[in-house]
Amino acid sequence: GAGAVNFGVKERDGSKVCDLLVHDVGIYHSSALGIVTSNFDVCHNEVHHTSYGGILASGHGIFVEKNYVHHVMNVLNDGAAFYTSMSKNGTFRNNLVYGVRPIKGHHLRIAFYLDELSDGWLVENNVAVDCGFPLHKHMGGNHLVRNNIFTSERDMLIDQLAGKWHCHYENNVFSAAGKITFRTPEGFIETFENNRYHSASGEIVHSVLDAENKIIGEKNLEVNASNTFIDEVRFSAENRVFTVGEKMIDLRDIGVREGPHTVSS
Repeated sequence: GAGAVNFGVKERDGSKVCDLLVHDVGIYHSSALGIVTSNFDVCHNEVHHTSYGGILASGHGIFVEKNYVHHVMNVLNDGAAFYTSMSKNGTFRNNLVYGVRPIKGHHLRIAFYLDELSDGWLVENNVAVDCGFPLHKHMGGNHLVRNNIFTSERDMLIDQLAGKWHCHYENNVFSAAGKITFRTPEGFIETFENNRYHSASGEIVHSVLDAENKIIGEKNLEVNASNTFIDEVRFSAENRVFTVGEKMIDLRDIGVREGPHTVSS
């Protein structure tokens, strides 16, 4: 695959890719991504309308923060707005994703994708709007998923396939017009505390996988004093403000770009 922007170093040295606007990528080669980096921090960029993924960031201890990625994965499958693999102790924080929608035959269109041997990532304070598959973890784990808002206009899937280590979910909001499914091997959610969820269809389940990633059982997700139902999460695209219960969240408070921007060619 190609990348509109492609930078890499052997070890993280504080180098950054910042303040870029990347769009309409993949006109000639549909395998193209917006931004591809190795051991670079990726901060305050906007990527939109790509044939494949938005930002691919790999390395150890990197920060991917305050980026806005929307309308990516328009041609190919098995990719994401934000993707990493073979990476340790990185951070996805204060990023906004909009409009990454799975379609029939192309379900692996994901907001945040932590792929093979990704270990110890912090996924914190991110917002994914109208994303049916906001979080996919494959052959890795030991991640902390905290203080995120994930919404879908359809069903929602959050999963971990072929997991190697446990994951932790704290203080997240999951809101979908349809069914919400958490799909993991048995016992691979180490902690699940203070999360809030809303399903318009009333279906919130945990699908349990075996070693070959086959579903061996499904059960309703436990609702208790820690993990509770909430009213529908509402989002105003005009002023980019969420209402979660009685709490309002202005996306400008998490530092993302104020786009989308108008660019003349």
